Amino acid sequence: MDRGLCRDHPDPDLWFPVTSAPADSAEAIFICLQCPVRCECADLAVRSGAEFGIWGGFDAHMIRTLRRKAKR
Repeated sequence: MDRGLCRDHPDPDLWFPVTSAPADSAEAIFICLQCPVRCECADLAVRSGAEFGIWGGFDAHMIRTLRRKAKR
């Protein structure tokens, strides 16, 4: 993840919103959608069991959905 756009962002908490409201995660998701390692990041979140945060442009709810689908 050395090439992730989030790595050097001045506000790392941006990827861990306090609420699940879309407005709280919109900026992080926007940055993720432009990231060169977006797919690798989302894959890591699914494989590692990440329960919180924005990963590869997906929120925690979507990561759980992807994890369930990957188990099929």
